Amino acid sequence: FHIVSNDSLLMKRWLQQEKITFVFNPRNNRWYVHHLSAEQKNNLWRQSFIAFIDKGKRTPAVEKDFPQIDLNTNQISIAQRYYNSIKGNGLVVSIKEDPFDESDVDLKNRIIPVASVLSTTLHATTMASIIAGGGNSSAYSLGVASGTKVVHDSFLNLFPTEITVINTQQVSVQNHSYGVGVENYY
Repeated sequence: FHIVSNDSLLMKRWLQQEKITFVFNPRNNRWYVHHLSAEQKNNLWRQSFIAFIDKGKRTPAVEKDFPQIDLNTNQISIAQRYYNSIKGNGLVVSIKEDPFDESDVDLKNRIIPVASVLSTTLHATTMASIIAGGGNSSAYSLGVASGTKVVHDSFLNLFPTEITVINTQQVSVQNHSYGVGVENYY
């Protein structure tokens, strides 16, 4: 659930009193709650500090594949040219979506293995390559941070990955490149 509150202190107090796990984003004053019982839902929407509640479409969908990558669009090629010594060595990027192809030559020796992967998507592999590609298969496969390691994290749970997992894998950045439906209230 996405919740906007008129009073953050009362909202936080209520969630803690109900023993509900939450994430708060102060940039948009939005509270994220994964699970509410029917009684908690009925109780919550009656609270005076609630401005907005939305369950929304929260099922992730893989974004469209794109056959040609234009590294100029986001000035990736400029960053590679002028800051070519910055490669992200020692950092780990988590790719939160479907699994990427762990046999991709551009990611060779820089993948942190996780549970066995049954199927991969081209989009996830493309995202991993844009981020961390080694440029082994072509000049267009050189990623923004070609020295980083990458690890897959499922996007079936859209909540932030548990901090214990992030710490164990030594993740510095997590990439989210998927859609979840239109939300008209940004």
